[in-house]
Amino acid sequence: MERSLDILLEGSPDGFSANESSGIPLQTYLTHCQSQYQLASQAVLSAVQPRSPVEILAQRAGISFPRFTIRHLLFFMTWSYWTHIPAQWKTALTIFANAIICLQQAYRIIQLDRQKKVKDVRKEVGNLVRIDGDLQRYLEHPDWLLIQV
Repeated sequence: MERSLDILLEGSPDGFSANESSGIPLQTYLTHCQSQYQLASQAVLSAVQPRSPVEILAQRAGISFPRFTIRHLLFFMTWSYWTHIPAQWKTALTIFANAIICLQQAYRIIQLDRQKKVKDVRKEVGNLVRIDGDLQRYLEHPDWLLIQV
C-alpha cells in the first residue's frame, strides 16, 4: 500500500494532482489499488481454505466450506469474532480491508479531481490510510479499519 501512495505523490510537481489533460498519475494510482485489491482477495481466499485434518476430511466428504461475501469477511473483523479466528485470517482480512479502503479513496480522489475540487483532493490525499507501518496496530484494533470501510 505504501507503493500506492508513492505512485500518487510522484505523479505531479505539486505532489498530489493528476495531469489535468491525461489523469495519468491518478489512473495509475487507481490501477495499483485495483491490483492490491486483487492480491488481497487472493490472500483471503487462501487463508480461509481448509487446513486442519478435520476440515480437509470434511471437504473430501463433500461438505463444502461456506461461501463468503465481502460483508461476511468484514464481519469477522468485529471484535466478537476477531478474537476467535486464526492469525493468518486476521492478517489477510486486515490487508483486504486496507485494499478496499485504498480503492475507495482512489475513486474519491479521481472524482474530486474531475470536479476540479483541489482542496478536497489535497484533504483526501492527506487522509490516505497507510497500513504498512501500522499492521500490528490494525491487527490489535481491526475496528479502526472496519469503520473506514
